[in-house]
Amino acid sequence: MLSRMWMYKVLIFSMKIRKKLEGDVEKCA
Repeated sequence: MLSRMWMYKVLIFSMKIRKKLEGDVEKCA
């Protein structure tokens, strides 16, 4: 089940990007 592995990686990757964006917003605010 390679697709399941990729979905998991993409989910973690998107979560990391969202946290980074939220951190940048807090810095600018």
